[in-house]
Amino acid sequence: MAAGQYKEAAASFRRAMAVEPGLSVAVLNLGRAAELAGQGEQLLTEAEAAMVERPADPQPYLLAGILHEKGGRPEKAMAVYEQAVTRIPGDWVFANNYAFLLGEQNASPADIKRAEALARRALELAPGRAAVLDTLGWLLVRQGKVTEAQGVLAGALSREPGNPVFNYHLAKALFGLGKKDQARERLAKALEVSDFAGRPEAAALLQSLGGG
Repeated sequence: MAAGQYKEAAASFRRAMAVEPGLSVAVLNLGRAAELAGQGEQLLTEAEAAMVERPADPQPYLLAGILHEKGGRPEKAMAVYEQAVTRIPGDWVFANNYAFLLGEQNASPADIKRAEALARRALELAPGRAAVLDTLGWLLVRQGKVTEAQGVLAGALSREPGNPVFNYHLAKALFGLGKKDQARERLAKALEVSDFAGRPEAAALLQSLGGG
């Protein structure tokens, strides 16, 4: 898609949000299209202004967080999600996104523990949501709680069997439990996808298990 087409797409998603501000898919796609069209900074300015003008509206926070993440600014994305968790406590998306990033960015044990609490809160708000189960399960793996993690991550994978990240995270739990054959199977499934977060680590783990 050419830059002009991305600009047209961004304009379409802006119109969709104007008609129905609750369209989360439109927010996500607007963020992607704006970045690709070179309009990310402009859109970020608009989103941050909207956060001040409409502090109870979740969409500006989601858009600002996405743009910061895609721009390689995870610390700023976390700051946005932290505000959203405080101002819109009933929205599982912000608790989940904040938990995930908090557990990834050179996290201390205290950070991971706090992230786990946020993920459990997100799961209370959205029971059975695959993305939240994966976030919680991964945080449990990071803390060595692999028995509980296996069950949680298996729940996520049952909802999205082809998700490479879910397969990799479950493989790590299985590896921690000494279930190497099952871990190899999950890693092989994950690596069927050419690009996902954690792919180099998944490939290295599979190689160490004699499967790569």
